[in-house]
Amino acid sequence: MLQLDVALTPRLLGPARVPLVVVLVDVLRATSTATTLFALGACGVEVAGSLRQARARAGDGRVVCAERWSGRPAPGSGLPISPSRLVGSAVAGRAVVLCTTNGTRALRRVAPRASHVLLGCLLNLSAAATDAVVLASRLGATLSVVCAGRHLGAIPCLDDTYAAGAIIARAEVAAARLGQAVACTDAAKLARLAFDAVASPYAALAASATSQVLRRAHSEADIAFCARMDVTDLVPVLVGRGAEARCPVVLL
Repeated sequence: MLQLDVALTPRLLGPARVPLVVVLVDVLRATSTATTLFALGACGVEVAGSLRQARARAGDGRVVCAERWSGRPAPGSGLPISPSRLVGSAVAGRAVVLCTTNGTRALRRVAPRASHVLLGCLLNLSAAATDAVVLASRLGATLSVVCAGRHLGAIPCLDDTYAAGAIIARAEVAAARLGQAVACTDAAKLARLAFDAVASPYAALAASATSQVLRRAHSEADIAFCARMDVTDLVPVLVGRGAEARCPVVLL
């Protein structure tokens, strides 16, 4: 029996169960940005713990992609944090140092508790859900979708909860194809209800408080960009230093 869970914020991730496969979601925008970076040809993503650390890593082929609390690019950022503004000519073949307000902090928070961490969003929805189900089934693990949330993971948000529900829905389909029975926690059911209740991905993301931050930062185009489903099969995966993966993400 494959257990599917959702943590509406990183702080709500349940008691540690080993092994634990996590799909981290920050649909507006960190996990969408990371997925887009790989889709544009980036060779790796390094997750910084602070803007100072991110800027210190610039050079030697690396480029910084970082934001301030306002959602605007941070000083020293060589790339727009906005995924809709990224272009392949600035990214292809390069390692990108990523630092965001909520998403990268959430990744650093959950990483020590998980056996494996994948980065999911609507852009790679089916691929992330399927990869996570296959991995969790092979390991006999719990699969938990963790939402980055807002205010340093202190409160849930509609956009991430909707995306988590979408991943749960796809995970149920993937599990059925494997002949794997699933059991959803109440939190997973809640996220799934949020997904089922909204007419479209754009409607869910546009109604969220996070979207208001993007509008104030003149990044409204990111809402429609990140609301697209299944535009890539690339799934960023957290790995240790020196490890290989198709879309490697490392913590600095």
